[in-house]
Amino acid sequence: NMSSRLAFILLAATTNSNNNNGIVYKQSILTAAELSSIQEQVRSFCSQPGHIVQERSSIATQRVGGTLPRDNNSAVYQVFSDVNGSVCKLVNRMFGGTSSSSNNVYHLAEEVPLEVRIYDKVGAGMAWHVDDVLYDEPQIEVVFTLENSSNCRTMWKDVTIADAAQQLMEVETLPNSILLIKAGEGGFPHCVSSLKVGKRVILKCAFVKEGSKVLDNAAEVLGQFQNGSRGKNSRGGGGKKKKSKRNKRG
Repeated sequence: NMSSRLAFILLAATTNSNNNNGIVYKQSILTAAELSSIQEQVRSFCSQPGHIVQERSSIATQRVGGTLPRDNNSAVYQVFSDVNGSVCKLVNRMFGGTSSSSNNVYHLAEEVPLEVRIYDKVGAGMAWHVDDVLYDEPQIEVVFTLENSSNCRTMWKDVTIADAAQQLMEVETLPNSILLIKAGEGGFPHCVSSLKVGKRVILKCAFVKEGSKVLDNAAEVLGQFQNGSRGKNSRGGGGKKKKSKRNKRG
């Protein structure tokens, strides 16, 4: 039945994540106060003219959103960037291993914008893909659900299961839940089914290992929205922009 199916999905997602190649779905991440402060900030941001625009990703359809200004004093950045915060601790617990050395610690990526993404138009969804690697050490992509009254289902293929017929997993992400996905071929293919009713609002960012370097071609896919920065490339480079072949940061 559906409840046992969901329970299996959550168990599989958590268990398989500990091999550093997986996907993690967790509920009830933030305190009520943290969640409320973030929701208030995002509502204020979205209400400002020009902040919410059409996304330029080649794998998302009918999705809109915007890049939140980088302000370490804002509610969102305090919650996500705080090394002692719930999000950072979870990422490191799931992907950072047991070593406390600086090169084994994940932190909020400075070059990757923190974005609001909204599914509220019929047909809004995201095709199957694996996230592009942006650093010499693959980043952990973070999807935090702020609101979800939609029918959208987040689906992924658990490539650690030998039987391909049993690999498909899915969940309707709940408010105050988080999905962590390792980028690159070591990660899991995933997608979001097309919206028919309701609305889904998420925050998207990335965590990266301490000391990781931005790849030369990362600027092509760092930002999804025209109103926001495409991120700063720590390797510098003011050369000509290359045409992006395919933006695969879901």
